Amino acid sequence: MSDPLIDLATATAAALGALLLDKDVSGVDVVEGGLPELVRRGRRERLQLLVEGPLFAVLRERGADNALFEVDLPGGVHLAAGPLLDGRVAVSVRRAAPTDVNLSDLVEEGLVPVGVPDELVAALHLGLGLVVLGPASSARTRLSVAVARAVSKQLRVMALGTDVPAQSVPAPRVAGDDDLVTRARAASALGADVLYAHAVTVVELASLLRASLPVPLLASVAVSNMALLREGLGTLSPLTVGLAAVVGFDPEGCPRLLELHGDSGASSSSPSSSLPSSSSSSSSTLSSVDDDTVAPDDAPPAEWASQDIDDDPGWELGPVQSPSSLPSLLPASTSPPAPGSFDAALQSVARRPSYTPRAPAPHPQHSALRGTGGLTFEAPGASVVDDGSGDDGEP
Repeated sequence: MSDPLIDLATATAAALGALLLDKDVSGVDVVEGGLPELVRRGRRERLQLLVEGPLFAVLRERGADNALFEVDLPGGVHLAAGPLLDGRVAVSVRRAAPTDVNLSDLVEEGLVPVGVPDELVAALHLGLGLVVLGPASSARTRLSVAVARAVSKQLRVMALGTDVPAQSVPAPRVAGDDDLVTRARAASALGADVLYAHAVTVVELASLLRASLPVPLLASVAVSNMALLREGLGTLSPLTVGLAAVVGFDPEGCPRLLELHGDSGASSSSPSSSLPSSSSSSSSTLSSVDDDTVAPDDAPPAEWASQDIDDDPGWELGPVQSPSSLPSLLPASTSPPAPGSFDAALQSVARRPSYTPRAPAPHPQHSALRGTGGLTFEAPGASVVDDGSGDDGEP
């Protein structure tokens, strides 16, 4: 008698196994009789092919045509199947979370803007913690794994679940009540510098934050936006989270780090800001913050600002003392300008003494070339020699 789990795994491998061999593919979604859709590097792609084999027949035998059915298959593959209103069966297959993602690869893909990885890593080095959330679940996981790998070069990262990033330590075994808080305390006692939690809920995150753990937390949270995160945390302050990175999609469907909330201390960014996309193909509708914004202390004086919204270009030159050659264009000022104003700055520059540079010394051959129009066929520095010949070529 065959094992139902083995039959389902064999049918899944025959129908979708070839699609899951791609390392960049995190999942495959397909509706009975439809075209499969891949999630490759966080972006959804539809393939022009039909799924073959007895997969849907096996799922119907397991009751997927009447209720939601979920099972973990060998190889770290999670399968979920359920009925639709039109009678068909929908299937979603997800691979295990990647363990070898690098931050440099995410920057190259355009998921993370240049310079932001240092800020994400700094949040954990400073003990503030990092929470990754947003609707792009695959990119959310890849970003949290990449940060864990970057931090593990200097710190000891210990996982709290079965998903363990490369160079990290697996979760500790706990006797008795095995929950996230108990594992977190055991991991801290075993020398963990950073705790890694994958795909936790907002309730689980709140319990970890209330536990006042002695080490920072790196967690990917299954929530779509900051508003739901704040609501789920309840009375906890958003500063308890540390740094929160929101991963979503741009208008072209590519995963992007859209928002960064909090302050890691590695930059002077505002507590809540939107990030520019590093991909040249992304839409310009995404809001961005200019890193070259002038600091308040370096800004021009407030007196230099225009007081009228309809002022034309050059309004600031209006009350300046006009030159004598242009009396009709710029009326003369009847009173001295206010100290620190734009007029005072212009007048102080106008009162500076003029400077005329000294003319250079004449070239040594200047006298030899006078009267010839400045032209000669002799080499530079040579003197003109008269051979005594006439204009007709005879001596």
